[in-house]
Amino acid sequence: VLDHPMYEGVRVDRVDPEGPAAMVPLEPGDLIDGLDDAEVDSVDDLFDALVRRQSERPVVLQGFRDKVGFRVALGLAPPE
Repeated sequence: VLDHPMYEGVRVDRVDPEGPAAMVPLEPGDLIDGLDDAEVDSVDDLFDALVRRQSERPVVLQGFRDKVGFRVALGLAPPE
């Protein structure tokens, strides 16, 4: 998690090359600071936002890569 308020969020550590995040593509080093317009400042925030979802539609992640903002839709696998 970065300290600057503009760059607070969850840093992507690694991406499964076979997973949905690789198709977007998310990359190690990306910073996720929002999910479906909910603010994400920590891993707990990210997990809470995912748990609260009542839809199977893709999630929209907001974040930064190299200080440039992005928004991507990411399909999630249904729970097993």
